[in-house]
Amino acid sequence: MSDLLSDPPSGGLKPPENAPHPPPTPPATAPAPEILAPPPAAVIVTTGTRTEREIDLQRQLDERDQILKERETECAELQDANRSLREVLKPAPRKPKRGIMAEFLGLED
Repeated sequence: MSDLLSDPPSGGLKPPENAPHPPPTPPATAPAPEILAPPPAAVIVTTGTRTEREIDLQRQLDERDQILKERETECAELQDANRSLREVLKPAPRKPKRGIMAEFLGLED
């Protein structure tokens, strides 16, 4: 029995040198951290009802946003009107001048 546990003889089987190596085993990962429940104050803030003050502030914010939006729209319209008024109008093309002989003989173009 001791022969079976001893090292194989030098004529034993050796893996070939160009044989592929077995894939490395991935390192053990750390256990996932426990997910803690949020603090009670955070739950109240996210799910609680809004106070009258918060509702009033939100209404004021919405009104200011609407005023700002209207002001930006009006400014854009005025810029478009200004651009169209400043645009140089191209003069109408002139008729080619008729020669003196054409005027004298009354020839029409």
